[in-house]
Amino acid sequence: MSASRNILPLLITVDVCDGSYDRGDRRPRFNDLMDVLPDLKNFLFKFISSHTNHSSLPVTWFLRADEQVKREMGSVTGLFTGWKKFWDDIIASYGEVGWHPHLFFEDKGKWVPGKNGKQLEELARSAWDEIIQDKEAGWNPVTCRIGEAMCSNGLMRFLDEVGIMADSTAIPGRRRSDSDRHFDWEPTPEMPYHPSQNDYRSPAGDNETPFRILEIPFTVAEIHAPYDAPGAVVQRYLDLSYDPTEFEAGLRKLLPTAFELVTVIHPMQAAGLEIPDGGLIIGGYDVIAKNLDAIVRLSKDAGMWPAPFRMCDFAEIERIPETWG
Repeated sequence: MSASRNILPLLITVDVCDGSYDRGDRRPRFNDLMDVLPDLKNFLFKFISSHTNHSSLPVTWFLRADEQVKREMGSVTGLFTGWKKFWDDIIASYGEVGWHPHLFFEDKGKWVPGKNGKQLEELARSAWDEIIQDKEAGWNPVTCRIGEAMCSNGLMRFLDEVGIMADSTAIPGRRRSDSDRHFDWEPTPEMPYHPSQNDYRSPAGDNETPFRILEIPFTVAEIHAPYDAPGAVVQRYLDLSYDPTEFEAGLRKLLPTAFELVTVIHPMQAAGLEIPDGGLIIGGYDVIAKNLDAIVRLSKDAGMWPAPFRMCDFAEIERIPETWG
């Protein structure tokens, strides 16, 4: 990348997707999710302003906009239009509002994930068309992250065709296929890449024309969870709600070879709510502060200066020249 090796791009991303659920039918109560965002915004602004020269908020907020949001809020863009002043303030503070669709469909009263490339593309296209057609919302996201890490060649081609400049869905080295999630990023590198049109998980080969879209994978590190099998080595993304002891241990191993850090926050966990069992995710602003402090401290110890980037800005300096097509 063109930035100095002494600069460590820090991409703080917020997945605005989790929320409280009514017991039994698992219907999301999006109001509960949105109610915690102002405190998270204030927390991140204080952290960034106190640790950098920024008086702005270069954070990427990946906002859900999909069929389930439409069912609960009346439109695909319901979480954007319903809290438009908040998002206008985010954008005015130099924040970015990216797209975060969960590509699920309703089947016999239950929401189930798309299970093949055609379904994923159709669900994404339907939601995207409504976003673009909602002129009153005026929201034109240029980056995205697909919920539950799902992707396919067709879906990546669709994102490329509609002008999404960067996607941040990949979890390098991970795959899963069960009743809840279907994804496969096993061969994916940890560095940003322009995907092959034949395999979205890998960079295009020397004789291929790549997609224009840039895949910016989650940064993964060897982070131990209490429920891991003895001796297991699991690469996990940098969730800022993780147990700070385990987070710092993984970060120490990662930093010598890191060229950027893509981190993630889930708002309800930041607020100390909806904490899953298991002990790795602790949540709360004090935990997030400790993990962000560790990033700053250990980066400086390694001779690098962590600098916050919006996803769109980082993608701009990483993109290869568009000399094709």
